[in-house]
Amino acid sequence: MAPLANGASLGRDPVVAAAAAAAAVAGGGRKRKVLWIAGCGLPSLAMLMLLYVDVFDFRDLILGRERHEMLTHAAERPHHGAIHGVGQHLDSLQFAVTETAAQPMQEEARTTTSSGIPMPCRAAFAAELLPLNEDCRPGARISDKEECQAAVKALSEANSTQAIEISPSLNGCAVAGQGGVQAVCRKMDILDSFEKDWQEINHDSRRVLQRRWEAWKDGTSAAPSAPSRPRRVGASIAVHPPKFYAASHFLASWAACPAAFEALAVYLVFTDQRDYELFLRAQACMDPGLSHDLWTPVVALEPERGWGHGGSMSQVIAAYKKWHGIARMMDQGSDAPEYGLLLDSELALFEPSGGYAGTGGASVAGAAGSAEMCGQDGFWSRLLDRIRAAEASKLWPAARVSSTLTTYNFGGKVRSGKDYDRTLIAENIWLVIGQAHLAKCQEPGCLQIKRQHQDVLFSWWTDLPWVNVGVAKRFFETVAKTPNGGGDSSSSSSGPAGAAAAGGWRAFARSIRFTRFEYMAYQQYCALREGFRFWDVTNITGEAKWGSYLEDPQPGARLADLRPMWVSMEALSRTISGTIPPLSKEAPPLLIFHVDHEACRIAPGLDVEKRLWEKLLLELLAKQGRTDFNKDSIKL
Repeated sequence: MAPLANGASLGRDPVVAAAAAAAAVAGGGRKRKVLWIAGCGLPSLAMLMLLYVDVFDFRDLILGRERHEMLTHAAERPHHGAIHGVGQHLDSLQFAVTETAAQPMQEEARTTTSSGIPMPCRAAFAAELLPLNEDCRPGARISDKEECQAAVKALSEANSTQAIEISPSLNGCAVAGQGGVQAVCRKMDILDSFEKDWQEINHDSRRVLQRRWEAWKDGTSAAPSAPSRPRRVGASIAVHPPKFYAASHFLASWAACPAAFEALAVYLVFTDQRDYELFLRAQACMDPGLSHDLWTPVVALEPERGWGHGGSMSQVIAAYKKWHGIARMMDQGSDAPEYGLLLDSELALFEPSGGYAGTGGASVAGAAGSAEMCGQDGFWSRLLDRIRAAEASKLWPAARVSSTLTTYNFGGKVRSGKDYDRTLIAENIWLVIGQAHLAKCQEPGCLQIKRQHQDVLFSWWTDLPWVNVGVAKRFFETVAKTPNGGGDSSSSSSGPAGAAAAGGWRAFARSIRFTRFEYMAYQQYCALREGFRFWDVTNITGEAKWGSYLEDPQPGARLADLRPMWVSMEALSRTISGTIPPLSKEAPPLLIFHVDHEACRIAPGLDVEKRLWEKLLLELLAKQGRTDFNKDSIKL
C-alpha cells in the first residue's frame, strides 16, 4: 500500500479510500474547532496552536508520513456466517483509524450512566447513520464486529437501493455507500423500567455488579483473545432466555480463569436467531467488556418433527440442543475437539477456598480465580488428562435408587424415586437398542444395559458428562436407525461420510428423536459397543433418593473417594455444613452444576442478578414485539 497524500486513494480499495478522504475532511474540522476555541480572547495562544498544527503537517509532508494509518485485520470467524447484501468486505474487513476518531473504544463501551448502569443498557436494537465527522454520541458507538455486521445488515435491508459496504474502524463502525462514509451508531433508547429496577435493588448488590464491570474495565479480569493452543475439550451448553443470567455469569468466571479458558472451549446453543441476538444485547448491558469472540454461538436447526410443547418436552428440547452443540463440533472436521461436554447453563467454577469462584477465591464473578485452580499448572490445566483417564477406565459410576427415600405424585398416581428413574433409564435404552431387541439380546454389552435397568443404577450426571466426539459420530449413526430414534435400517447414511453428504452432522441430527436425560443413552451405547461397564458405587455413596447421587447426596456419602470432576450446589453446601465429608483436595471438582438451587447462600447476589436479567429481558422482548415470555415464564 502506498502512503496517502492529501486524502488520495489508498491502493484500490474504494471503502478505504473513502474513509481516508472523510478523515481528511474531519481533520480540517478539528483544526477549525481548535482555532475557534483558542480565538476567544487568546490570540497569542491561537497563533501558537496554529503554528503547531502547520509545523507537524509540514513535517508529515516532507517525511512522507500520513497520520491516517490503515490497518487490515483477519477475516471474521467462519461460524458467524455471511451477512446478506453488505458487499464483499465481509470476507476481509477493513479497519480505518483516523486521528479525529481515536478515542479508545474500550473506555466508551464501559462508560456508565449517572445511575451507575453501563451505557449499553440504554441501547435499543435499531441503528442509524451519522456523518463520520460528527461521529456517534457517547455510548452509541459500535465497537463489536458482530454487532457492526448486524447493524449494517439491518440498514441495508431497510434501504435496499443503496449498496452499503462495511469499513469498521478500530474505535467504531462505519460504512461507505452513495452518501459517502458514515458512522454506524446505536439509536439510544432509554430502558425506563430497567433503570428503575436498577435503582431499587440494594446497594450491596449494585456494588457487586459494578465491581465486575470495573474489573473488566481496568483489566483485572482481562482474558486472552485466543487460547495459546487448540482446545481439546468443548462445552455444549443449552441456553434459553430464562437461563441467560446463568450463562452470562458462567462466561464471566470462565473467561477470567486462564487455565479454564485454555482448556475449555464454550459453545452456547440457542433455540433460534432471535434468542441469540437477544442474549448479545442483554449481555452487552449486564456484562460489558466481555467479548463475544471468546465463545462460539450455535443456533440450533429445528428438529424435523418440530420443537414440541408441554409436558417433558422442555427436557427433550434441552437434550436436542446439547447434542446439536456436539454435532457443531463434529462439523469442524479435523479441528473438532477430542471431547465434548453435555451441559445445562447453571454452572460455576469450583474454588477450594470458598467453594465457588465469585465468593471465596474470587470476590466477584469475572474476577480471576485462584492460582490453585486457574494458574498455569492449576487443576483446570488437567481437565483433558482427567477425561482421558475416565475414558480409559471404561467405567460409568452409578448408584442404586431407593424405593423408600422419596415419592412422586403424578395426578394421583404415586411413584417412588426408583420406579420413576427406571422409566428414564428405559427411555434411553429404547433409543439406543430398541425394546424388541433388548428382550432377546445376550451379548456382554447388552447384559450390562439390562443390569442397569433391573437394578436401577442411575448413571446420569454422576460425573462430568463428557463424550468422545469420534464415538459420538458412531452413536448418532446407530440411534438414527432405531425405531425410537426416528430412523430406519434402510438409511443411506452408513457412516460419517454419509452424514457429511447429507449436509453435515447438524443437519443429520435433525431427524433423531433424542431423549431427556440424554447422557445415559451415550453411556448405554458405550456399554453396548465400546466395552464400558456400569460401576455400582452404592457402598460409597449410599442409595440415591432420586436421580444422581451428586444431585442430592445422602449423609455420609464419600464423594472424595470418587474424585468427580464436578459436583452439584447441593453437594457443595453439604460439605460446608458437614453433612457429607469434604471433597478431594488432590483432585477437586472443576465445575459446580445446579448453581441456581442454593445460590442465594453459596453465591450471594446471584438471585438479585437473576431478577435484573428477568426485568431487562422482558423490556427488550417487548421492544422486539415478542410475546413468547411473560413475567412468570421468564423465571423458569
